[in-house]
Amino acid sequence: MQEPIDRSGGKRIDILDFKKIDAVLPDGDLSDVEIYLRSLTLDADRNLRIFERAGIKKIHLTKHAKDRWDSRVGPANIEEADLTERITTMSLDLGRIELLSKECGLIDNDIVFIYEKHNDQMNIVTFYGRISHRPALHDVKQLKIFNYKELDDANFELTRNELNEQILPPVPQKRLKYKGSFVLYTLDAYANQTDAIFHLTEVSPQGSGQSYFRLRDTDIRLSKSTVKALRYLGYGRTQK
Repeated sequence: MQEPIDRSGGKRIDILDFKKIDAVLPDGDLSDVEIYLRSLTLDADRNLRIFERAGIKKIHLTKHAKDRWDSRVGPANIEEADLTERITTMSLDLGRIELLSKECGLIDNDIVFIYEKHNDQMNIVTFYGRISHRPALHDVKQLKIFNYKELDDANFELTRNELNEQILPPVPQKRLKYKGSFVLYTLDAYANQTDAIFHLTEVSPQGSGQSYFRLRDTDIRLSKSTVKALRYLGYGRTQK
């Protein structure tokens, strides 16, 4: 149901969808998170449509998969339930997981995993690792020629130092989809106690685009619709 808000100045935005996600980001400066997000090249809408067509509504992580995450993906300091919840959000809400085949998937164009589907549930049975750290995984579409149980014994482990350097794939605490007069927007807010990064996607008849910004940025001009959306999320921004 659309919820129109803020008609001041003759401008109205319609709220199409709002999600609040229980997600924790590292303390302090979020520059590493911003670098991670900017590196993503995803077709989120396509990924969401594929999950919907596949009828996947639930995600389950096996103990073996969590063990492989701890040794091949990292960071390891996350509980199995929290990791499952994060992957579920990334799959079903954010469109950041691509299904390459009926048994192989890819998180954020980097983390390769194998799954089995039972009814409406995806069971992740193992993680092979990160393409960014193990280039042998790069041609992931060829993995389907292997028996995954045999390939799972390959040495894709990361060193302790490599594991400690990884950041957990970040998810936004808030996602707002809204519409201006001619533009459809999606605004994601990634925030901790001292910093906040926003990811804005815009789709209009003229095309689409995306940007990342902080409230303190002075070189980015935001539309009136986005300024009002920020206020809706609880973030003030004075338009320049």
